[in-house]
Amino acid sequence: MPKGDIVIVFDCGATNVRTIAINLNGEILASESFPNNTRPDPLFPSYRIWDVKEIWEKMCKSSQKVVS
Repeated sequence: MPKGDIVIVFDCGATNVRTIAINLNGEILASESFPNNTRPDPLFPSYRIWDVKEIWEKMCKSSQKVVS
């Protein structure tokens, strides 16, 4: 990669959705995160699931903030 490039890192974990922009030296230029939530499974109420649409929306929102 040419000098000055920025890498965007996406992290979707059990507790947070996060986007980070770093330069080639590993310095964090911008970051944004949102807590990840589980919901009761409609078929098995004692189980918990992650809502894919909610995660996607948080990933998009955090990405928009980082690139701005």
